[in-house]
Amino acid sequence: MSDTAGQGLVGRTALVTGASGGLGAAFADMLVSAGAAVALHYHNNEQKAIALAEFCVTVNAIAPGWTLPYDSPHPPQPKDYPQSARVPDHRPGHATEVAAIARFLVSEEAGHITGQTIAVDGGLSAVLASSS
Repeated sequence: MSDTAGQGLVGRTALVTGASGGLGAAFADMLVSAGAAVALHYHNNEQKAIALAEFCVTVNAIAPGWTLPYDSPHPPQPKDYPQSARVPDHRPGHATEVAAIARFLVSEEAGHITGQTIAVDGGLSAVLASSS
């Protein structure tokens, strides 16, 4: 990629999944060298968090439960979602709630959080863990 072509990526953010090696890692490197901010997704956050911590890079994951899209009413009303009876707040999540976690994880305030998977599922993962 030429230098002038990469200038179009300054100020842009990309999400690269499968970035632990091979094509995903090469693609992430190319985007960074072209000026983009890159969010990476790895299969094993803990190992990558340890490896990248010395470079002030945090590696976290978001694990959303059933999530409604942005154009749905917020917050979802439990009476409209009886299938969410096992979820402690009795409703699905909303895209804005997942986006809020993503915004936080890339903020300076979250600079000391790394190697974590944040569940955004209304507590369902806690219910399932306690029942096993």
